This record gives sequence, C-alpha cells and structure tokens, in this order.
Amino acid sequence: MPLSIGELSLIQERIGITFRNPEFLAKAFVHRSFLNEARRSDFESNERFEFLGDKVLNFAVAQHLFRQFPDMQEGKLTALQASLVNTRMLGQVAEELNLASFIRMSRGEQKTFDDQNNKTRNYIVGSAFEALICAIYIDRGQGTVELFLGEVLFPRLKEIVDKETYIDPKSHFQELVQAKCGITPHYSIIEEEGPAHDKSFVAGAFIGENLVGRGEGSTKSEAETRAARIALEKEFGVKLHEGLL
Repeated sequence: MPLSIGELSLIQERIGITFRNPEFLAKAFVHRSFLNEARRSDFESNERFEFLGDKVLNFAVAQHLFRQFPDMQEGKLTALQASLVNTRMLGQVAEELNLASFIRMSRGEQKTFDDQNNKTRNYIVGSAFEALICAIYIDRGQGTVELFLGEVLFPRLKEIVDKETYIDPKSHFQELVQAKCGITPHYSIIEEEGPAHDKSFVAGAFIGENLVGRGEGSTKSEAETRAARIALEKEFGVKLHEGLL
C-alpha cells in the first residue's frame, strides 16, 4: 500500500470520514508517474477513480444546485456548477485540507509538483480530489459524498453567487456586443511562448477589426476569458470579479 496506516488515519481525520476499506482511500492518492518508479504490479494509479469521481461529483453538485435554486434557469445553473467543479476550485479545497502531501508520484514529478507556481500542481491535486470523491462513494455511498461536499465545497457557493464569479465573461461580452454593435466578437492568439509542457498565451478580444482587450493565460481558453473580462470593463464599464480564473 503506497500510504502507511498512520497516513491513512491522518487523511481520514482531516476529511472527517472513516473508511471501511482504507485501500480505496490509498488508491485515490497514487499518481500515474509513481507506478513507473515503484515497479509494483499490484499498484494502480488513481485515474480510474478520478474518472468515476468526476461523474459522482458533478451529479452531487447538480443535484444540490437544483434544490438550492428552484427558480434559476439552466444556463446559470450550468455556470454555477462549472464554478464549483473546475480544477482550480477542487485543487484549492484539497490544499486547504492539506491533502497534497499524501499524493504519491515519481521523484521527477515531485520536483515539479513542489514548485508552488507550477500550473501542473493544481491539476494533480484537483484530480486527486476527484479520485477521493470516488473512494468515498464506493466505500460509504452517495449520502456520505454529499455530506462531505456540504462541509468543504457547497459553503463556497454563497461567495460565488454574491460576487457573480460564475458569470462567463465570454458569453456576457458576446451578448453585449451583439446587442449594442450588431456583430459577434472574435478572439485571436497574439502571443505564444514557453515549452510545450508549460506554455503561456496572450489572446486578443476583437470587435470587428478593433482590439478591445488583451488577456494572458496558461491555456488559450483562459487567455480569451481574461481578454473578454478586460474588454467588458473597457468598452462597457462592466467589471466582473475574477474569482478562480
């Protein structure tokens, strides 16, 4: 087992759940790179757990939002769900629970992971959180998953709603441009730099031929979203909270 009995006990203490079969919990914290170094045929990475955990998490969040906001339209419910289950949010929750140190990975991956500014850290931690959701689900059931999320994730909903961080800048920008200018805005990648595994992008938001916003991000989508946010404020005086973007 990649994690010791003491480590598994500590994780259970931090998440407030006692497992019937701690092996499920241990599996949630095995990054695929660890298998290459451990050379153990009886070890399995957390990727299958991550797959199911993602589905369980999305269902639990959708169900909670459906009950919490009986009059909210589908579009806003979808945006709220995306705000709760994105990788950054899940990584942030896992970091606050101090779960990152339990993830087993190769020495090379660990070196990159320990760089707090590396974008892959949040992805690995967020994925481990999804795998943890799967472990809770198969060991204790959906009800325990919902209770756990009610403690660590759902309370964040109030701030998201109050600050309207669930509003998608690109959609909002498009609606305003179409209403006021009669055309659809478009985006273009202006700059791209860095190695393949750690690229950064600068995107431009355009109304016709006019560049009205520039945004930087670690993905093209993130850069475009930031460009739309800047364009909204510059062109229409609409200032959105950046939230977790």
